[in-house]
Amino acid sequence: VTSIASCAAKGRKRVHQEDLIHLVVAAATVGGDADVLQPVIDPGVVSDLNTFLTARLAWALATLQGEWGPVRSAVEARVVEARDKWNGQDVGNLAWAVATWGCRDPQVFDALSTAGQRNSQLSAQNVSNIAWAFATARAVDDVLWKHLSTRAVEVLTDCTVQHYCNITWAAASLQGDCGALLPAIGDCVAARCSTARGSLEARDAGSLAWGFATARVSHNGLFSCVAAALVGSVHPEQDRPNARGPESQHSMLPAEAAPRQPVRWDSQSVSSVVWACATLQRADDAVLHAVDQHLSEFAQSYSDQALA
Repeated sequence: VTSIASCAAKGRKRVHQEDLIHLVVAAATVGGDADVLQPVIDPGVVSDLNTFLTARLAWALATLQGEWGPVRSAVEARVVEARDKWNGQDVGNLAWAVATWGCRDPQVFDALSTAGQRNSQLSAQNVSNIAWAFATARAVDDVLWKHLSTRAVEVLTDCTVQHYCNITWAAASLQGDCGALLPAIGDCVAARCSTARGSLEARDAGSLAWGFATARVSHNGLFSCVAAALVGSVHPEQDRPNARGPESQHSMLPAEAAPRQPVRWDSQSVSSVVWACATLQRADDAVLHAVDQHLSEFAQSYSDQALA
């Protein structure tokens, strides 16, 4: 990267701008540093790139560190100019990228909304990225959200837990009409936790619990998984006292509660679950005992906000 940038800067060798764009994308893909390319890339070339390469460049610019302001602005202008040309993968990459680098231009998100609604076959990753991006930018668009939530239900079986978290967080943040979306996500998470793939990780459990509680959706299966993960992280199966708590219709723990590989939770995830349970008026003795134990052992890791 340094060698090519030097050649381009000093004019010792002709280097095409599109080749430099490919190099930026390659550097981002392997976790490299492309800062030395910033002075030699002409933002004007972005308007001549095909849609695929433009979307890849946007992803790279959001992934790389450094000040890429002029090139990012050129990408944003290209998003608006080519609003009728982007496919689903392009929209997912572009939306994630511009939201990540802090774009809040209504024209950019209006163009992405138009492109997103035009694509009826968005993948799970596309839906997740677009929903997360619009929620991050606080770009409320009821028509787009209806399209995304409908498509999300259709592709839920293709989603990862991270996709579930992103979509749930977006639904709660945008306060959109969830319809059957969150109950369907809850069903999928519960089904996943009952398989060999294991229990939820701390941050995922905290995120899902917060999202469902914010949207005021109390899903027994999902909160059973959340509770199982929290209890299992504090009390491994072999020494967990009375893990299931009292048997009742409000019990949050499933029959097989212990995660296979307990991992200590962070304080933010614990506080998110506690807040969610209080908000939805859910309680379980085993969960309360696990929270008490976590506070006793890791009190210094809690911020004032988490304690509150």
